[in-house]
Amino acid sequence: MQHKSILVMLCLGVVATAQSTLFAAPSGGGACLEDRQKLCADVKPGAGRIFKCLEKHQEQLSAECKNYVEEMARKFEQFADACADDLAKYCSQVKAGQGRGIACLRGNEDRLSVACRDVLPGQQDAE
Repeated sequence: MQHKSILVMLCLGVVATAQSTLFAAPSGGGACLEDRQKLCADVKPGAGRIFKCLEKHQEQLSAECKNYVEEMARKFEQFADACADDLAKYCSQVKAGQGRGIACLRGNEDRLSVACRDVLPGQQDAE
């Protein structure tokens, strides 16, 4: 049971990593900036709370934001499926939150499964 809660917290880190592109500054655009300001203005950023808020209001989102939220949810599932075993094997003692789980996976990158390495947050952005 603890393994599952650690995986959920780690995956929330994936969502938090994605939020920087979701909610870019007004001058930079951002797929969900207006939706966030309209629907989730009172939500404190962090721990995936804004993403959860947008998912909750999915019927009210702009098409661009809705597509982005759906894509991030798909990536979340992909990551969870690909990295669950690696997380349990190499990072089960890591306290969840604040990017520690992802940092642990990155620290063990040379030992991770190919599937997990391929979906590890930040890998696609670095290319």
